[in-house]
Amino acid sequence: MPDIDPRLAEDRALRNAALAVLKADIEHAKTSFAPKSIARRTGTRMKEGAEEVYDLAIDKADDNRGVIAVLIGALFLFLARQPILEIFGLGDAFESEPDDGEAGHG
Repeated sequence: MPDIDPRLAEDRALRNAALAVLKADIEHAKTSFAPKSIARRTGTRMKEGAEEVYDLAIDKADDNRGVIAVLIGALFLFLARQPILEIFGLGDAFESEPDDGEAGHG
């Protein structure tokens, strides 16, 4: 039986080491899945994704400056349409409300 005691001690040491590794893994999993950790990782991923989209938009904007200029001009004209129509004396010509004469038909 003297051979069994050293093997038993070795086996116990291996078991204890495996148990310590398992407990460490469980603690690591608990901290990894804590709400603060998940929020931090999600925020980091969203930030990285937004940076990639921004970089891609900058690259596309550099390639299509003319198109962007036309879109900005069209947006400006759309937003300033009423004062522009009034300058040309057409401010009342494009009203969307019906006249009193049209309301009586039916």
